[in-house]
Amino acid sequence: MVALLATGSVFVLEVYAALRTGSLALLSDAGHLLVDLSGLVLAYIALRWASRPATPQATYGFYRAEVLAASVNGFLLVGIVVFLVYRAVDRLRSPLVELDHVFVLWVALVGLAANVVAALFLHRDAGENINTRGAFWNVVGDGLASVGVIASALLVRWTGDPGWDTYVTFLVAAIIAWGAAGLLRSSMAILLETAPPHVDMEDVKRAVEGIDGVVDVHDLHCWTLTPGQYALTMHVTIEQRRVPTFHGVTQAIEDLLEERFGLDHCTIQVEPEGPAVDRFDSVQGELPP
Repeated sequence: MVALLATGSVFVLEVYAALRTGSLALLSDAGHLLVDLSGLVLAYIALRWASRPATPQATYGFYRAEVLAASVNGFLLVGIVVFLVYRAVDRLRSPLVELDHVFVLWVALVGLAANVVAALFLHRDAGENINTRGAFWNVVGDGLASVGVIASALLVRWTGDPGWDTYVTFLVAAIIAWGAAGLLRSSMAILLETAPPHVDMEDVKRAVEGIDGVVDVHDLHCWTLTPGQYALTMHVTIEQRRVPTFHGVTQAIEDLLEERFGLDHCTIQVEPEGPAVDRFDSVQGELPP
């Protein structure tokens, strides 16, 4: 909410200043702020939604709401990049004759200060929460854009060339595009249920198969519910001699997965070695001894 209020206040100020001075750099920063406002609103709604408890239908809860918000935020950033590049190219064809660089400079300094405050509030949870990370990088992008606007205002003052206001817009667009690419890459990987980046699935398979009594690991799957919360399922074939003590094998596997890979939500199906795995007595309705 602090980030939302700070961003909204600066957005109103920058729109006013851009209309008054004709600064495309300020207008581009204001456009980015508009996307950020939408992103912050989405992030706040997703945060509230994700805190709801699980239901019989939504058995994992609503954690993915934050991932969905992050992906929408990423697409919004892509849209603003296209808009900025279009406006910058148009400005190159019809350049500014004069720019009130002093006014632009002061507005950009106010924007930078507000972005620093917002980033400080968001930074704490940005490492573990992709939703907050999306909001954090948006604010960081705003801060970098404000730095670019400040630099352009100073260059206009020193060189007398208003064209710097347009050149900086391309730089701002590149910064936003970089942030959008990372955000979309992370959110899409989660939505496609790929393995977490810190988990090497071949390493998991080798490690589990190295436990005494384990013959084979198959049907191995690992995915991210939301950053910081992971799930894994596997089928494990064990030696016949370990069948009476299969609980010990399962516990050893769970301990290994948690200590070495940070996976504490695991479902392990144990199967005995040999043809008995596939035999089922349909008449008696029970596994053979």
